[in-house]
Amino acid sequence: MIQNAITYSEQAAKVVAAYSSLALKDPNQWDLKENDFIREEIKRYYVSAQGSLCCYCGKPYPADSLRYWDGEHILPKSLYPEFLFEPVNLAVACPICNSWKSHKDILVGKRGKKYPKNSAKFSIVHPHFDELWEHVSLYLGFIYSPKTPKGAKTIDMCYLGRFAVELAGWDDRFRLDERFMIAARTVLESKDEAKINAAVASLLLIGQVQLSRSLLDNRKSAEFGDDLQETAD
Repeated sequence: MIQNAITYSEQAAKVVAAYSSLALKDPNQWDLKENDFIREEIKRYYVSAQGSLCCYCGKPYPADSLRYWDGEHILPKSLYPEFLFEPVNLAVACPICNSWKSHKDILVGKRGKKYPKNSAKFSIVHPHFDELWEHVSLYLGFIYSPKTPKGAKTIDMCYLGRFAVELAGWDDRFRLDERFMIAARTVLESKDEAKINAAVASLLLIGQVQLSRSLLDNRKSAEFGDDLQETAD
Protein backbone atom coordinates (compact mmCIF):
# COMPACT_ATOMS: atom_id res chain seq x y z
CA MET A 1 0.00 0.00 0.00
CA ILE A 2 1.25 3.48 -0.88
CA GLN A 3 1.88 5.34 2.36
CA ASN A 4 1.96 8.89 0.98
CA ALA A 5 0.61 10.36 -2.25
CA ILE A 6 2.75 12.60 -4.41
CA THR A 7 3.28 16.25 -3.54
CA TYR A 8 3.84 18.08 -6.80
CA SER A 9 6.84 20.26 -7.52
CA GLU A 10 6.16 23.97 -7.85
CA GLN A 11 6.24 23.80 -11.65
CA ALA A 12 3.88 20.81 -11.79
CA ALA A 13 1.54 22.30 -9.18
CA LYS A 14 0.97 25.33 -11.41
CA VAL A 15 -0.09 23.13 -14.32
CA VAL A 16 -2.35 21.06 -12.06
CA ALA A 17 -3.96 24.20 -10.64
CA ALA A 18 -4.58 25.56 -14.15
CA TYR A 19 -6.22 22.27 -15.16
CA SER A 20 -8.38 22.23 -12.03
CA SER A 21 -9.69 25.69 -12.86
CA LEU A 22 -11.02 24.60 -16.25
CA ALA A 23 -14.78 24.30 -16.55
CA LEU A 24 -14.42 21.46 -19.04
CA LYS A 25 -11.80 18.88 -18.11
CA ASP A 26 -10.08 17.17 -21.04
CA PRO A 27 -8.25 13.89 -20.19
CA ASN A 28 -6.18 14.28 -23.37
CA GLN A 29 -4.14 16.90 -21.56
CA TRP A 30 -2.38 14.01 -19.85
CA ASP A 31 -0.60 13.17 -23.11
CA LEU A 32 0.38 16.70 -24.11
CA LYS A 33 4.08 17.08 -24.92
CA GLU A 34 4.41 19.99 -22.50
CA ASN A 35 3.18 17.72 -19.70
CA ASP A 36 5.93 15.14 -20.22
CA PHE A 37 7.73 16.43 -17.14
CA ILE A 38 4.64 15.91 -14.94
CA ARG A 39 4.18 12.33 -16.11
CA GLU A 40 7.85 11.65 -15.46
CA GLU A 41 7.59 13.24 -12.01
CA ILE A 42 4.58 11.09 -11.18
CA LYS A 43 6.18 7.88 -12.45
CA ARG A 44 9.45 8.52 -10.68
CA TYR A 45 7.69 9.20 -7.38
CA TYR A 46 5.40 6.18 -7.44
CA VAL A 47 8.05 3.73 -8.66
CA SER A 48 9.94 4.68 -5.50
CA ALA A 49 6.86 4.79 -3.24
CA GLN A 50 5.79 1.33 -4.43
CA GLY A 51 9.23 -0.19 -4.09
CA SER A 52 9.38 -0.90 -7.85
CA LEU A 53 6.34 -3.18 -7.58
CA CYS A 54 3.25 -3.06 -9.80
CA CYS A 55 0.28 -1.80 -7.82
CA TYR A 56 -1.95 -4.67 -9.02
CA CYS A 57 0.15 -7.81 -9.47
CA GLY A 58 2.80 -6.87 -6.89
CA LYS A 59 5.54 -8.05 -9.24
CA PRO A 60 8.89 -6.22 -9.52
CA TYR A 61 9.80 -4.40 -12.71
CA PRO A 62 12.99 -2.62 -13.78
CA ALA A 63 13.31 0.61 -11.85
CA ASP A 64 16.18 2.11 -13.86
CA SER A 65 14.00 3.11 -16.79
CA LEU A 66 10.57 4.76 -16.50
CA ARG A 67 9.59 3.45 -19.93
CA TYR A 68 8.87 0.06 -18.34
CA TRP A 69 6.07 1.58 -16.29
CA ASP A 70 2.60 2.93 -17.02
CA GLY A 71 1.27 5.88 -15.08
CA GLU A 72 -1.95 4.43 -13.70
CA HIS A 73 -5.24 6.27 -13.10
CA ILE A 74 -7.14 4.09 -10.64
CA LEU A 75 -10.42 5.71 -11.67
CA PRO A 76 -9.82 5.86 -15.44
CA LYS A 77 -9.14 9.31 -16.82
CA SER A 78 -11.51 8.76 -19.74
CA LEU A 79 -14.43 8.37 -17.31
CA TYR A 80 -13.23 10.68 -14.54
CA PRO A 81 -11.23 13.49 -16.18
CA GLU A 82 -11.76 15.67 -13.10
CA PHE A 83 -9.33 13.40 -11.23
CA LEU A 84 -6.64 13.48 -13.91
CA PHE A 85 -3.98 14.83 -11.53
CA GLU A 86 -5.54 13.77 -8.22
CA PRO A 87 -2.58 12.38 -6.21
CA VAL A 88 -4.49 9.45 -4.64
CA ASN A 89 -5.85 8.45 -8.05
CA LEU A 90 -2.33 7.91 -9.35
CA ALA A 91 0.11 5.01 -9.14
CA VAL A 92 2.34 3.00 -11.46
CA ALA A 93 1.42 -0.36 -12.94
CA CYS A 94 3.09 -2.83 -15.24
CA PRO A 95 1.88 -2.38 -18.84
CA ILE A 96 0.07 -5.74 -18.88
CA CYS A 97 -2.00 -5.16 -15.73
CA ASN A 98 -2.77 -1.66 -16.93
CA SER A 99 -3.80 -2.95 -20.35
CA TRP A 100 -6.18 -5.55 -18.91
CA LYS A 101 -7.73 -3.10 -16.45
CA SER A 102 -7.98 -0.55 -19.25
CA HIS A 103 -10.87 1.92 -18.85
CA LYS A 104 -13.10 -0.27 -16.70
CA ASP A 105 -15.10 1.59 -14.07
CA ILE A 106 -14.26 0.38 -10.56
CA LEU A 107 -16.29 2.91 -8.56
CA VAL A 108 -18.92 1.41 -6.28
CA GLY A 109 -22.06 3.48 -5.79
CA LYS A 110 -22.85 7.00 -6.86
CA ARG A 111 -20.35 9.40 -8.31
CA GLY A 112 -19.54 12.47 -6.23
CA LYS A 113 -17.79 15.76 -6.85
CA LYS A 114 -14.91 14.89 -4.54
CA TYR A 115 -12.57 11.94 -4.87
CA PRO A 116 -13.78 9.08 -2.62
CA LYS A 117 -11.34 8.28 0.19
CA ASN A 118 -13.08 5.11 1.40
CA SER A 119 -11.74 1.71 0.34
CA ALA A 120 -15.29 0.35 0.09
CA LYS A 121 -15.99 2.73 -2.79
CA PHE A 122 -13.70 0.70 -5.08
CA SER A 123 -14.42 -2.78 -6.44
CA ILE A 124 -10.73 -3.71 -6.81
CA VAL A 125 -7.69 -3.21 -4.61
CA HIS A 126 -6.90 0.50 -4.38
CA PRO A 127 -3.13 0.96 -3.92
CA HIS A 128 -3.60 4.00 -1.66
CA PHE A 129 -6.30 2.53 0.58
CA ASP A 130 -5.75 -1.25 0.48
CA GLU A 131 -2.92 -3.65 1.17
CA LEU A 132 -2.79 -6.01 -1.83
CA TRP A 133 -1.81 -9.08 0.18
CA GLU A 134 -4.74 -8.65 2.55
CA HIS A 135 -7.01 -9.33 -0.41
CA VAL A 136 -4.89 -11.67 -2.53
CA SER A 137 -2.59 -14.61 -1.79
CA LEU A 138 0.34 -15.55 -4.02
CA TYR A 139 1.50 -19.17 -4.10
CA LEU A 140 4.79 -20.35 -5.61
CA GLY A 141 5.30 -16.90 -7.06
CA PHE A 142 2.75 -17.27 -9.87
CA ILE A 143 -0.62 -18.54 -8.56
CA TYR A 144 -2.96 -15.78 -7.33
CA SER A 145 -5.84 -16.69 -5.05
CA PRO A 146 -8.45 -14.29 -3.65
CA LYS A 147 -8.95 -13.74 0.06
CA THR A 148 -11.84 -11.33 -0.41
CA PRO A 149 -14.37 -10.39 -3.11
CA LYS A 150 -12.22 -7.33 -3.84
CA GLY A 151 -9.22 -9.61 -4.31
CA ALA A 152 -11.20 -11.84 -6.67
CA LYS A 153 -12.26 -8.81 -8.70
CA THR A 154 -8.66 -7.59 -8.91
CA ILE A 155 -7.43 -11.00 -10.09
CA ASP A 156 -10.13 -11.12 -12.74
CA MET A 157 -9.93 -7.51 -13.94
CA CYS A 158 -6.12 -7.41 -14.22
CA TYR A 159 -5.98 -11.04 -15.36
CA LEU A 160 -3.46 -12.11 -12.74
CA GLY A 161 -4.07 -15.70 -13.78
CA ARG A 162 -1.84 -15.01 -16.77
CA PHE A 163 1.29 -15.89 -14.79
CA ALA A 164 0.12 -19.45 -14.17
CA VAL A 165 -1.17 -19.74 -17.74
CA GLU A 166 2.17 -18.62 -19.17
CA LEU A 167 4.21 -20.88 -16.91
CA ALA A 168 2.06 -23.91 -17.70
CA GLY A 169 2.07 -23.17 -21.41
CA TRP A 170 -1.71 -23.32 -21.50
CA ASP A 171 -3.77 -21.95 -24.33
CA ASP A 172 -4.94 -18.50 -23.25
CA ARG A 173 -8.26 -19.15 -24.98
CA PHE A 174 -9.28 -21.16 -21.92
CA ARG A 175 -9.82 -17.85 -20.14
CA LEU A 176 -12.65 -17.19 -22.57
CA ASP A 177 -14.25 -20.55 -21.81
CA GLU A 178 -17.00 -19.88 -19.27
CA ARG A 179 -16.93 -23.46 -17.98
CA PHE A 180 -13.22 -23.24 -17.20
CA MET A 181 -13.61 -19.96 -15.34
CA ILE A 182 -16.58 -21.21 -13.33
CA ALA A 183 -14.66 -24.34 -12.31
CA ALA A 184 -11.59 -22.31 -11.36
CA ARG A 185 -13.62 -19.90 -9.23
CA THR A 186 -15.37 -22.81 -7.53
CA VAL A 187 -12.02 -24.34 -6.51
CA LEU A 188 -10.78 -21.00 -5.19
CA GLU A 189 -13.90 -19.71 -3.50
CA SER A 190 -16.27 -22.55 -2.58
CA LYS A 191 -16.37 -24.14 0.88
CA ASP A 192 -18.47 -27.09 -0.31
CA GLU A 193 -16.13 -30.10 -0.59
CA ALA A 194 -18.33 -31.90 -3.10
CA LYS A 195 -18.44 -28.86 -5.39
CA ILE A 196 -14.68 -28.39 -5.09
CA ASN A 197 -14.02 -32.05 -6.00
CA ALA A 198 -16.30 -31.80 -9.02
CA ALA A 199 -14.61 -28.59 -10.13
CA VAL A 200 -11.14 -30.13 -9.73
CA ALA A 201 -12.26 -33.05 -11.88
CA SER A 202 -13.39 -30.60 -14.56
CA LEU A 203 -10.09 -28.74 -14.43
CA LEU A 204 -8.13 -31.99 -14.69
CA LEU A 205 -10.16 -32.94 -17.76
CA ILE A 206 -9.49 -29.54 -19.32
CA GLY A 207 -5.79 -29.93 -18.48
CA GLN A 208 -5.74 -33.34 -20.14
CA VAL A 209 -7.29 -31.89 -23.29
CA GLN A 210 -4.77 -29.07 -23.26
CA LEU A 211 -1.86 -31.48 -22.83
CA SER A 212 -3.08 -33.55 -25.78
CA ARG A 213 -3.44 -30.40 -27.87
CA SER A 214 0.05 -29.23 -26.92
CA LEU A 215 1.62 -32.59 -27.76
CA LEU A 216 -0.20 -32.65 -31.10
CA ASP A 217 0.92 -29.10 -31.90
CA ASN A 218 4.51 -29.96 -30.98
CA ARG A 219 4.39 -33.06 -33.15
CA LYS A 220 3.05 -31.08 -36.08
CA SER A 221 5.74 -28.45 -35.60
CA ALA A 222 8.44 -31.13 -35.53
CA GLU A 223 7.07 -32.79 -38.67
CA PHE A 224 6.83 -29.43 -40.42
CA GLY A 225 10.41 -28.71 -39.46
CA ASP A 226 11.55 -32.05 -40.85
CA ASP A 227 9.78 -31.33 -44.10
CA LEU A 228 11.49 -27.97 -44.35
CA GLN A 229 14.86 -29.59 -43.71
CA GLU A 230 14.25 -32.20 -46.42
CA THR A 231 13.28 -29.46 -48.86
CA ALA A 232 16.40 -27.50 -48.02
CA ASP A 233 18.59 -30.58 -48.53
